[in-house]
Amino acid sequence: MSFSPFLGGKRICIGKTLAESVAKSVLSVMMNQVEFDFVDPKVKDDKPASTFFHEQPTYRLYVKKLA
Repeated sequence: MSFSPFLGGKRICIGKTLAESVAKSVLSVMMNQVEFDFVDPKVKDDKPASTFFHEQPTYRLYVKKLA
């Protein structure tokens, strides 16, 4: 097997839990500093009846830094 320190098993990385907690904390702080809005507002309400036959819309977003 290849070297994979963040997987499970006997030799799991001891910093895995810390790394995951820090990533969640940093990401939540960063996400609270920006605002997202759709370029095309009607895409927000578009709910296809069947995702198999319906072409998926392109989701384009504006990202605005909050003051």
